[in-house]
Amino acid sequence: MKTITITEYQACTRGVPANGCVALPPETFDSLRQFILATKNETTSEPVEYLGISAKRDVGEILTAKNYVGVLLLKNGVQIEILPKLAAASETDTRKLLIKMLGHLKDTPFKVSGIANLDVRKCTLFDIFIRMFIEEVLRLQKQGFRSAYSEQQSNEYFFKGKLLITEHLKQNLSHNERFFIQYDLFSINRPINRLIKATLELLLLRTHDWKNKKDIRFLLGCLDTITSSRNYDADFSRIVLDRNMVEFTSLVQWCRVFLKNESFTSVSGTQVAYALLFDMNALFENYVAYWMRQALGDMVKLQDSTYHLFTQPQKQFSLRPDIVVTTGENTFVLDTKWKLLRKEYTQNYGISTMDMYQMYVYHQKYHPKYVTLLYPATDEFSQEICLPSYCCEERYGDVMTKVEVRIRFVDLLMQPGEWEQYIRRLFQ
Repeated sequence: MKTITITEYQACTRGVPANGCVALPPETFDSLRQFILATKNETTSEPVEYLGISAKRDVGEILTAKNYVGVLLLKNGVQIEILPKLAAASETDTRKLLIKMLGHLKDTPFKVSGIANLDVRKCTLFDIFIRMFIEEVLRLQKQGFRSAYSEQQSNEYFFKGKLLITEHLKQNLSHNERFFIQYDLFSINRPINRLIKATLELLLLRTHDWKNKKDIRFLLGCLDTITSSRNYDADFSRIVLDRNMVEFTSLVQWCRVFLKNESFTSVSGTQVAYALLFDMNALFENYVAYWMRQALGDMVKLQDSTYHLFTQPQKQFSLRPDIVVTTGENTFVLDTKWKLLRKEYTQNYGISTMDMYQMYVYHQKYHPKYVTLLYPATDEFSQEICLPSYCCEERYGDVMTKVEVRIRFVDLLMQPGEWEQYIRRLFQ
């Protein structure tokens, strides 16, 4: 399998070498272009632009990765990796960071544990995701694949359980020796085990990592007596994630990802088989929020909905700042923005006017000491650089209010101890 790695905001051309661009084989370029057009034309939900299409002099049409990262697996076997754009970070470090950030997304099976010894220099993102699933199955295998009662319906020469009269009359009108019955069977051939086996069989064909293949073959041997699922919907419908099934939660999520593409962007009629893409805005916000909680605990509120833009005649347009920190008598409001600021931008380094409007409203409602816009560090703006604060004063009757918006940058490659020091400096 051929893997092509690009970073956010990097442009791709159709086989034409160009400065700063990745030259894709024409077939690969056309498949991606078709994928982009298909997602733009989606009518079932709000269209999402994962990559952009534009034109450039001398090279023609170009495709540009935007704020989405992850992996695209084409039907011809080519794999496109899109990694975050980070300042002074190697491809290996960036891939490791992306896996860590995914591990902090809620209600997803992307756990960091179990892949500590994985050599990310040699593994693609797709193989890393496969490895996560394998580790979950290996953990279950060590405990033993459990049996459970499952409902069976069959036409038998013996009677047990309950007679299904309608089916019995249909099939046994001239066979008095048979009974169409429904009964419970205690067996290892339960729905979750059938789905796990079906997923492993699929991934054995998808993965190109030798260790993944070796472990999948081992696990398939352990599941030799289990029938692989042939009706995914029926087996998923039989799974109830109650307290007795808590340990299977991640496995069920992974099976849905690989068997039903429910966590993938699957576009019919294109040459893209799977698209596992993540919004870097959400990843950035979740990752920063995680470290905020680690450093400040209960002083941190995430996505706080205390205030609304309007209160009359009723509360409307809820305000939801990313992070609100309360330390004693002081309140601080912080919003994360996944955008690379640049000095050469003609106005305000590329800071959005709408973002400033948003910060102003937060200040008016929360009355914090100051509000902060937090951006990722770049080659031009390191974590140690503090841009001048944006300030204004507003008079309301006899009261003078000062609005202060700070711009700060964060290096996502920091170690845990560095995160705590950095966060405490933010609110000094």
